Amino acid sequence: MQLAALVLASFRTAAAAHPSLVELAAELDHSIRFQVGEEDFVTAVLAQFGRRGQLQLVNCGHPPPLRFGSASAELLANGEPTTPLGLSPDPTLQQFTLASTDRLLLYTDGLIEARAPGGRQFELDGQVQAALAASSLGAALDGLVARLLQHAGGRLDDDLALVLAQPRMLMRG
Repeated sequence: MQLAALVLASFRTAAAAHPSLVELAAELDHSIRFQVGEEDFVTAVLAQFGRRGQLQLVNCGHPPPLRFGSASAELLANGEPTTPLGLSPDPTLQQFTLASTDRLLLYTDGLIEARAPGGRQFELDGQVQAALAASSLGAALDGLVARLLQHAGGRLDDDLALVLAQPRMLMRG
């Protein structure tokens, strides 16, 4: 928990000074590298939403975000993620365009590593897409968490963070 607080504090300090996500990731790594233990690291995905559905990502060892369109789901990963923060990552900028109907799910490994009582991992399949198709973002996340808890027998063994976003296309008049 202290490591997460350190990264968040570093982010708050560095974000305004480093508008490039690649530079920001490098600064976050630098700010924590000498304060973590030999086996400590932090996975992170930095996302910046722009106009007209533009999305920039830098992934440092984190599960790739999922884009859900009207008929498909896609992991957003151009190549391999770099190592996590604290392990001298070499991040690259990934760029995508989201349609106004797309939804983007950012998640921690607590989602994909949740296990059923028999040991089967939670799969990012059609059940996730069905849950995330709910009319509102809040209802979609509630549905996803309900399916996850049902899969895991009502109990999660790992922490879980979920962020669901959808572009808001502004019309100029």
